[in-house]
Amino acid sequence: MDDLSSESVNLQPWLLLSDAGPACWQMQDDRIALAMFTDQAKAEQYANDAQLQNSQCLQPSPIDLVRTMAMCVEGAIEVAVLDPDQKSARRVFDLPVILKKVRDDLRAGKPLTW
Repeated sequence: MDDLSSESVNLQPWLLLSDAGPACWQMQDDRIALAMFTDQAKAEQYANDAQLQNSQCLQPSPIDLVRTMAMCVEGAIEVAVLDPDQKSARRVFDLPVILKKVRDDLRAGKPLTW
């Protein structure tokens, strides 16, 4: 999947976290992406398939998700993928675009939404 989605979605993703940080996924163009999941079962399956040791599956609060996204961008990870598996992901998100929208909405007094 190569298109970067910037349209609004109602998403409260699950993440896999470990001491090393959030789980990531390598795209076909060799970019590294934050791995996000629509449900806990998909996250746990990914952890099992990728043999991620000591990872914790959780659904972060919106503010913690924004913090995780910002941490990824600071670490040169600028995309996130939804429901990745060994071959593909359902959707790609542009993290700097999402963070800009969040920042603009918060400055305008709007609630934190996706």
